[in-house]
Amino acid sequence: MTDVVVGEQWLPVLDVSLLLSKDEGALERFARELRTACETIGFYFLENYEELLPQSVVKGMLEASTAAHALPTEHKEEWWLNGSDSGFMPVGATTRWGSTGRPQLPEHDGVNEAVLFWGNGPPWVPPERQLTRFSENQLPQKERLPGFREAVQTYLDSVEKLARAMLPAYALALEQPSSFFEGKFDKPCW
Repeated sequence: MTDVVVGEQWLPVLDVSLLLSKDEGALERFARELRTACETIGFYFLENYEELLPQSVVKGMLEASTAAHALPTEHKEEWWLNGSDSGFMPVGATTRWGSTGRPQLPEHDGVNEAVLFWGNGPPWVPPERQLTRFSENQLPQKERLPGFREAVQTYLDSVEKLARAMLPAYALALEQPSSFFEGKFDKPCW
């Protein structure tokens, strides 16, 4: 583990290549560093993750996000937050309402706008309830932002791959067998 110093504080940097290494003890080393980072700072940076999350995918997501936020407000409002808190959230809005429609926006709330979506639908809702209780992701119309959906899905798939690769290390950091989390994560929560 290396550190990044920010002002008076240090932030741990974890090397993802240890997760992918076939070297004996590499996963255990990563798990120890992960545990130290989580117990001391509660935050960490990752480096050397490109095999699981290529820079081209990150760049594509940033470009798609920039294009989405550059749309005129009236186009973004076409995909306003739905009952699943998926869609466009304008400046001043919040997800506290958790319902469709356009609530009155309090002046004291958020100072940024956001585009919110779930990887596969809200993970805490059983599949049999999702169709009646939760709506699907709301994304811009394809003709408004060509390639947006594909960039988002590619990014989500890569982030999920990275997160799943870290599960054995989290298990070891918690002093459990590396297989402890297998089968316990079927839907990611973004």
